[in-house]
Amino acid sequence: VMDAGIREARAQGWFAAGPFSLGFLAGRLIRATEPPVRRRRHADPHFVPASDQSADIVVPAIVDLQEQLLGRLRLCNGLDLARIRVRVPGRRLLRLGLLEFLFFLAAHEHRHLVQAWQVRRNSGFPSAGRPRTGPLRVGR
Repeated sequence: VMDAGIREARAQGWFAAGPFSLGFLAGRLIRATEPPVRRRRHADPHFVPASDQSADIVVPAIVDLQEQLLGRLRLCNGLDLARIRVRVPGRRLLRLGLLEFLFFLAAHEHRHLVQAWQVRRNSGFPSAGRPRTGPLRVGR
């Protein structure tokens, strides 16, 4: 999503030092995404990962994605983050400035981290070496 916008900005010479600001719509979207969750939403089915993946597979994949994101952030250094427009995955018609998208992405990641900690704190979460019995319920 970000790669095409970054390539275009570099090719067109879209550089700026900022400061940059968030638009009204992006600000609302980011506030709605950031914890604490005010309104629950269901993920689009093609974004829902398989539930049978082990932590040995998932954790390295998450770390790799974070490293890729950091690499893209380094490529953004000096670019006009307000001028570059990117499509929001899963929202075909929604385009945000790259700065807005990065803020949205950070809020989305924060939301996932909070969800993970809620699951880990849940008494139904299995401890090491002990299989879970019964359904796992995640509360607020």
